[in-house]
Order: sequence, then C-alpha cells, then structure tokens
Amino acid sequence: PILTQLDISATKIRDLLKKGESPRYLLPDSVLSIIVEQELYK
Repeated sequence: PILTQLDISATKIRDLLKKGESPRYLLPDSVLSIIVEQELYK
C-alpha cells in the first residue's frame, strides 16, 4: 500500500482541540485515544 505522509504539528492538534474540533482525520485512532484518555493538549 502507498502511504501519504502528512505535515502535522502538535500546535495544529492543540488548536483543533481548543476549538472543539476533532483531529481524527490527522491521527491514528490509537493516538487520538491516548490524547483524549490522558487529557493531553489541555
């Protein structure tokens, strides 16, 4: 399979979460689960 690398920064993830938007399309589900469960980027 061909994988496309995305240009993602922690700042972009923080900004999305701060606005109440989901970064789901930028991260694997497992990573997003850890961010939510451990309340990272708050």
